[in-house]
This record gives sequence, structure tokens and C-alpha cells, in this order.
Amino acid sequence: MGSGKVSSGKSGLSAMVLKAMGLFGGLQVLGIVSSIVRSKLVALWIGPAGVGLFGLYNAALDMLASATQLNLRSSAVREIAMRDNDVNAVDVMVGVVRRWSWFLGLLGSVVVLLGAPLLSELTFGDESHVSAFLWLSVVMLLYSLTGGETAVLQGTRRLKKLAAASIWGTVAGTLLSIPLYYFYHLQSIVPSIIIFAAANLVAVLVVRYRTEAPVDIPLPAVVKKGRALVVLGAFLTVSAFATQLSSYIFMSYVNLSGGEEAVGYYQSGFTLVNRYLGLIFTALAMEYFPRLSTVSRSCKRLGVFVNHESGIVILAMMPAAILFIAFRELIVELFFTSQFAVIYDYISWGAAGSVLRGISWCMAYVILARGDGKLYLFTELLSCVFYLVFNFVAYSRFGIDGLGYAYFLWYLAYTIVVLAVCAKKYHITLSSRVGWLAVAAIALASGSALLVSCCYWLVLSAGILAAIFSILMLRRLF
Repeated sequence: MGSGKVSSGKSGLSAMVLKAMGLFGGLQVLGIVSSIVRSKLVALWIGPAGVGLFGLYNAALDMLASATQLNLRSSAVREIAMRDNDVNAVDVMVGVVRRWSWFLGLLGSVVVLLGAPLLSELTFGDESHVSAFLWLSVVMLLYSLTGGETAVLQGTRRLKKLAAASIWGTVAGTLLSIPLYYFYHLQSIVPSIIIFAAANLVAVLVVRYRTEAPVDIPLPAVVKKGRALVVLGAFLTVSAFATQLSSYIFMSYVNLSGGEEAVGYYQSGFTLVNRYLGLIFTALAMEYFPRLSTVSRSCKRLGVFVNHESGIVILAMMPAAILFIAFRELIVELFFTSQFAVIYDYISWGAAGSVLRGISWCMAYVILARGDGKLYLFTELLSCVFYLVFNFVAYSRFGIDGLGYAYFLWYLAYTIVVLAVCAKKYHITLSSRVGWLAVAAIALASGSALLVSCCYWLVLSAGILAAIFSILMLRRLF
């Protein structure tokens, strides 16, 4: 973010980061559009029962995939990227990842096969869907193989191929499923889930990373070299489960105290803030995590990359958050209806909190890149505690509006924790320029949330000026 002429190295890095943002940001939008198309067609041609079946089957499969695949994708990206300068070492690790993908995928399939009666009983209250789960067991293997190949492409920085595979897999899966919905109605749900998973695997296999020579890795070596994948992945799996559990606990509380309508308001606001504003983080992570992993042994180089990424994330999030606040009514009308006006304050303060989320996101990836699974689990469990405490207190005092304040405070507390951890453990801190930029962005976003109801045009003007400022600053990085 420095003044004067920017070095060509910094320019190239900035171009790479923004290119990844555009590439995978567009991909995320395409994924959302595809999901909307599938949901609309299922609702139109099959009805609510079809939408419900889709949700129930996918929820069960996602839960089991999370438990049996041990977050192999994230840990594999790190292990592959760390060997970036040694082609032979990369090829060996790629072979290890692929073997483990087969093993964990088959494990997941066996779990679903053996647990089909129990899954049907727990999900539907009877055993009428056992055969459906028996067929869906193959999806666990498809998910695992796709995740492994995706991790290989991300870890070896073949991002264009990864984006192409994701696009073609999503489009092909959607197009192949449409005739099934139209002709076979409820009977199309299970085949369409399998076809969609298979289409994504085929797409990623077409562009898969190919080793320079066949790699023959003995089974003991596969187990030994894969130990780091499994250990880190286990910590990531536990932290993900803790996050899901804390969300479930709070949603149950909202349901008991406010009813299903209150849960709907909470879920809609959380989705708007966490998913759609979070597109920026998802897009950047595809390039940022493997790049960070390649220099994970050097805290000094990690600090340089973290400050650079933090500056770009703040410049991107500042106008996005303010304009999100300014156009909150239009956004709610677009995705929901005027009945959801009650979530205006929620998404306003949530958008302001997203600036803090961006800063904490950049710092938290340092812990992952270093492979400190226990420390990462500690920070994530602390985040869950913050989430529950702030949400319980704010909702009981202020209702739905209070959840926006809770979101802001949650990420404020979490950001302080990860900043302290990175400073203490790795001696990595934000530079003064990035720090002051962060303070300014947080102040503008929270001020916009505070004033939008009474000073709309001031907030809109601030958003436009912030966008102009961010564009000018980002241009200086080239």
C-alpha cells in the first residue's frame, strides 16, 4: 500500500490476486445462479416435496462427507503447495492425495451403505428411503475423488483449469438433470444428485494435473506421507463440526423463543451477509492459501503476503459493505420480499462486521498455512463461544436487530484473537498503513450502518467515494 512507484513484483502479485478474485468471484455467482435454476425447476415441476427431498438427501450426504473425508482438500492444498519448488516431491504428494481420496471416498460409501436403514429412519422416520441411500452411497466416492483432484489443481496453482472444470461441471450437471426433473418428477431426485456429482468429477478429471512420470508409491509410504494430511484434516473437521453445532444450538434457541418465522429471518439475514458478501473471501482463498503455504516456513515472507492480501481485502470490502448497506432494501426485495424488512438492521451491521471478517480471514490462514492444527482449533472454538454468547445476549435484548450487533462484535473479538495469536506465535502484525486503512474502513462501515436510516444519501455518497478511492488505490498496485 506504499506511496511512490510500486515494484514490479508487487504489481505482479496484485494482478494475480485481483485476477483470482474476478475468476472465482464470477464462478461463485455462476454456482449460485445454477443452484437457483435447479431449485426453481424442482419447485415448478416436482413441487415442495422435491425441494424437501433434495435438501434432506444433500444435508445427510454433506454431513457424512464432512465426517469421513477429514477435510482432505484443505490439508492437501497446503502439503502440495509447500513442495512447489520440487516437481518430484509435488508428484509424490499428488499420488498420496489421490490414494487417500480413494480410501476416504470408499470409506464414506461403505458408511452410507451400512447405515442406509439408520439414515432413512433418522431422516424420514421410517425405512422407506433405504434404497435411495444405497444408490447415493456412490456419491461419497465421487465427492472425495473430486475434492482430491480439486485440491491438486489448487495446490499446483492451476487456477484457470480449476475454474474451467468447476464451470463445465456445474453447467453439465444442471443441463443433464433438467430432463430428469421434467419427465420423472420425484423419481429424478436421486439420479440427478448422482449425475451432478459425476459431472463435476468428469470435468475435473479432464483437466487433472498429470505427473511427468508414473509415480509408484508403496503403501507404507502412502500411509506415512498422508499422516500430515489426516492430522491437520482431523482438526479442521472438528472445528467445522463445532461451527455447525453452535449454529444448530442458536437456531434451536431462536425457534423455541421466537418460532419458525424468527428462524427464517435469522437464516435469511445470515445468508445475505455471510454467503453473498463472503463471495470475495471464497474467490481470494483459491489463490491466497496455496501462495501462503509455499512460504509457510518463513514468518517474514508470510508477513509480507498477509499485509498485501489484507490491504486488497480491505479495499474490496470497504465499498462493498457500505454499498450493501445503502442498497439493503433493494437487496432484500431482490432475494426475498418486503416481509423481510425486519432484517434491515441485521444485514447493515452484519455488512459492517464483514470488514472485520476480512481482516481475521487473512490472519487465520496463517495458522492453517503453518499447519498448526491445535492452535487453529483453539481459535475456531473461541470463535464459536463468541458467536453463541453475543448472539444469545443481543437477541434476548434487541431481537432480530440485535443479531447484527452480535455479528459485528463476534468478528471484532475474533479479529483481536487472531491478531494476537499471529503476533505472539509468528511475530506477524499488520503494517501501520494497512492498520490505519483497516480502522478507516471499519469506522466508515459501522458509521454507515448507524446512519443509513436517517442519512441515506450521505451513506450512498460515502459508498461511491469509497469505491472510487479503492479503485484508485488498487490501480497504484499495478
